[in-house]
Amino acid sequence: MRWKGIITLLVLAGLFIAASLIFTDTWLEKKLEKTGSDIMGARVELNRLDVSLIGLHVRWDSLQVTDAKDTWKNILTTGRSEFDMDFLPLLRKKVLIQNVQLSNITSGTARTTDGKWEKKVKVKKESKPNIFTKTIDRLEQQVAQAPVWDLKQLGKKVNLDSIITILQVKSPAKIDSLFNDINSRYTHWEDTFKKVNPEADFQRIETQIKAIEPAKIKSIEELQASLKTVNTVKADLDSLKKFVTSSKTGLKADLDYSSTNFKMVEDWIKEDYARVQDMAKLPDLNAQNIGKFIFGAQVVNKVNRVLAVTGQVREYSNRLKSDKPKKEKPPRLKGQFIHFSSKGRYPDFWMKKALISGSTLQGLSFSGQVTDIVSEQKFIGKPTLVEINGSRSDGAALHLGGEFNYLESEPRETYKLDLIGMPMNNIKISESPLAPGKLTKGKGQLNSAMTISGDHISGNINFIADALQFEMNKTQDLNKLEKTLQSVYETTSMIDFNAGWVSNNDDTRFTLNSNLDDLITAKFKSILSAEINEAKTKLQAEVNKRVAKHKAEITKLVDEKTRMLSTQMQSYEDKLNSYTQQAENRKKEIEARIEQEKDKQKNKLKDQTKDKLKGVL
Repeated sequence: MRWKGIITLLVLAGLFIAASLIFTDTWLEKKLEKTGSDIMGARVELNRLDVSLIGLHVRWDSLQVTDAKDTWKNILTTGRSEFDMDFLPLLRKKVLIQNVQLSNITSGTARTTDGKWEKKVKVKKESKPNIFTKTIDRLEQQVAQAPVWDLKQLGKKVNLDSIITILQVKSPAKIDSLFNDINSRYTHWEDTFKKVNPEADFQRIETQIKAIEPAKIKSIEELQASLKTVNTVKADLDSLKKFVTSSKTGLKADLDYSSTNFKMVEDWIKEDYARVQDMAKLPDLNAQNIGKFIFGAQVVNKVNRVLAVTGQVREYSNRLKSDKPKKEKPPRLKGQFIHFSSKGRYPDFWMKKALISGSTLQGLSFSGQVTDIVSEQKFIGKPTLVEINGSRSDGAALHLGGEFNYLESEPRETYKLDLIGMPMNNIKISESPLAPGKLTKGKGQLNSAMTISGDHISGNINFIADALQFEMNKTQDLNKLEKTLQSVYETTSMIDFNAGWVSNNDDTRFTLNSNLDDLITAKFKSILSAEINEAKTKLQAEVNKRVAKHKAEITKLVDEKTRMLSTQMQSYEDKLNSYTQQAENRKKEIEARIEQEKDKQKNKLKDQTKDKLKGVL
């Protein structure tokens, strides 16, 4: 047994020596760089990777991860970092890391070379949209839909004559098409009524009913002939009733169709109004639009980055499987195998703690930790937690907290970010032409939170900055709107905004409100309202002029034909009911007269019998 143990030890030692000779640090460094670059879609570079197989100690001097959206910047860099791996889990193809130290972390640093990476990938089937991709696309669309505010253009007088020359009004063609469709339906009913000609039948029936006068008929034979005539009239009325009933249903459907589609005419005209207004670049002076235009792109860009990362984390977590045995459900009265875990069992990957430290480009130092980065959270019964705090000598402070919880059937991620006491010196808060120039003084605070639970996302950002001073444009070549905008910022010492978003698989709502909304809207309205309203009135008048004839024709058609056909059908229905009642009354009168005549004949027969009996006696 002792020899076997010695042999095993020598084999392991030989394997370590062979691995250290074959898998050199340089080879492994390049392999990790390529793998990391393929995953990130941008160049990942390690400097002086050192792997000690004997101590299972890993370290590197620096790491650069390129920002895939700007390959001349790094999304992440680290300084000297190191960690140890446990030996026993490796024998079971498991990776267990107790502590990782990542130091001198920065973000947004400039690169000296382009970090673009051409990844050779196999063609994959297009993945189905999920809650993350749907929300990212919808948020970008909603921000893009905000009106474009071009102050130089808005400050100019609108050249309405040139717009009218190239104006394309689409509603007349749509109205004419609808006119032909509705008119064909009316024509169908007019032709049907002419062909069937119920009016002639009603006149004939009316003549037949009037000709039947039960009071003037003397004999039973004539009464029975009249009764036969009445029954024939009733049969004709029953046939007419079927026609009237079915025609009424069909006509009502077509009249409802005409009425419903006729209402679309106004919508088509409104669409032409909106199209004309867009051609003329007439803004909708709406406070919500202004807020989205100033801050929307920045907010959505930050939110979408978090969503993209979270989507990747959730996708990777779903791919990883636990090596726990599945719980058996034995048949009734049958036994089952009970699996007991041993102390040596581990998840495929488990980094118990990562200690991180670094600084931002603005000089804010931070440190914190990420705990329990694991391939299967249910294996250890704990979520992954992120806790980072930072500060700067000028009083600025940062707190970032996060939780990735995949313990339950519904995955859940939460984030909270607070930035407090941020100096706003030499900062541009937005690239929008409506935003102020650089801030020269002030303090700012940002509080944000987001929760992603299953297929539901909600979050908000609150930002406020006060005691502000702005760097103003000193050039003289400013139009009235640009001067007005400057006056707003000269008299404002505070900026705040609140953004919120809620999303599920069916819908995404994004709102953003700012104190600048009402301030800018009020000022611009005082200058632009009269001019905009005048331009809108003139353009709408031009649309109405081109639409008027077509609208009048279809209005006349719908009004006249609907009234005529409805009146005609009601007339048929009234006459049917009236003649049916008259025929029924005639039938009852004749039947009563027949009974009277029968009684007379019976009485006459009785009298004759009595007379004969008297003569015999």
